[in-house]
Order: sequence, then structure tokens, then C-alpha cells
Amino acid sequence: MKSPSPTVIQHGNHGVALSTNVAEVFHKNHRNVTARIDKHIFDLDKNGTNPTLYFKRRNYLGSDGKEHRSFEMTRKGFDLLVLSFNGKKAFSYKVRYIDLFYAYEQAAIKIQANKANFEWLEARSIGKEAHRDYTEQGKLFLEYAEDQRGDDDYAKHFYSNLARAKLKALFAFPLDVKAARDLVSPKQLRRLEEADHIADLSLAKGMELGRPYKEIFKMAVKSINTFAELTGGVEPVSVLAANDYGSMSVAA
Repeated sequence: MKSPSPTVIQHGNHGVALSTNVAEVFHKNHRNVTARIDKHIFDLDKNGTNPTLYFKRRNYLGSDGKEHRSFEMTRKGFDLLVLSFNGKKAFSYKVRYIDLFYAYEQAAIKIQANKANFEWLEARSIGKEAHRDYTEQGKLFLEYAEDQRGDDDYAKHFYSNLARAKLKALFAFPLDVKAARDLVSPKQLRRLEEADHIADLSLAKGMELGRPYKEIFKMAVKSINTFAELTGGVEPVSVLAANDYGSMSVAA
């Protein structure tokens, strides 16, 4: 059985770790972890510190069908919780979690830097126009798909599935970010704009030929992958603003 990996997920402009994942990674009983969190929340509140800056309740549905207590924690909460976890393996786990927290913080800084950069704003504006055209073509495709199969989940998830296919073909993200377009560079935005156009052409051609809608979707994905291969393959996306704008300072 594969050991669980340290995981930090995006929450707004920062990352949070889940008590369930921390318990699994550090080989702790989750009830003991939540009990320790309860104690920290009590002490923080008693100290006049807002506990929600550290921990927030986030219950989950267990395999038994019942709701169980769980918490999400900010970097502060994580530091407070695992401070006493010892051992060589515990140290390496801590380092991985801290690196992930730091990466999400840097991603938020890069997004802010992008939105303050004229070249990026111009590329994003042009890209939005291209994306609107892509969305209009997508609506036509959904109508086309509905005529073939009616109310179908495959068609409902068309936008998100094709968007994931484009990002996967073009870029390698070090984090699972929600605002992917806000994180890429101006040059990468222009490449993404071209991919939107390629997808438009593929959808239009497939509908013109009267192909089944699932086949059209596969054609669109294939055309995006071919475009990606011909224009440099998968590009890494940095979370550091300094990588794109040398004059920008990156806060720790």
C-alpha cells in the first residue's frame, strides 16, 4: 500500500493542510490529532488570539456514511500542531509541508505581480476576447451534443474537461491552482490563446462534418496536443514572480 504524501490544498490566497492528511502522513491516530487541535484552539482563545487564523472545522463523510470531525489548518496552525513531532521521517515530512505552504504563498504573490504588469494585463485582455469566441463555439457544440444525446453528463462537463486538457498539454504546474491563467506568463497566455483558437477550429470542423460529439471532443483534444508538441511541448510554470519580472521583489 502506497504511503500518503504530504498535501497542501489551495484556499483563497494561501494553502491549508488537512488534519486527516497530517495524521496519515505522521502515522498518528486522527482522534489524537483533533484532540491536540482542540487543546490549541482552547489555548489560543484563552490567550486572546483568534483560533480561526490557525484552525477551522472541516468535517468529512467517512466510509461508514457518518460525518466525522476534521480540521483544516493554515501554515501557522500546522507549525503549532507539528512542533512536537519528532524523528527523521517527521523532519522530512515537515520540510515537504512547509515547502508546499511557501509555494502557495509565492503563487499568490506572482498573481498579484502579474495583475500589476502592463504586458501581462494586455495579453490577458486579448486572451479573454479569444476565450469568449471559444465559449461561443462551445455553446454551439453543446447544442449540437444535446441534439445527439439529450441531457448528457459528458456534454455538461465539456468546458472543464477541455480546459484541463489544454492546461495539461501546454503547462506543468507545481501546484494544483484554481486560477491557472492568472499564474502563467504573458508569453504563455499568448500560447494559451492560440490553443483556444485551435480548439475552436477543431470543434467547428467536427460539427461541419457531422461527427458524433464524443468524437469531436477527442478531435479537439488531439489537435491541442499536436499544437502543444509543435510549439515546444509542456512548459513548466513557475510560482515565483521574479522568474518573469526580474525587477519584482518576492516576499518570503
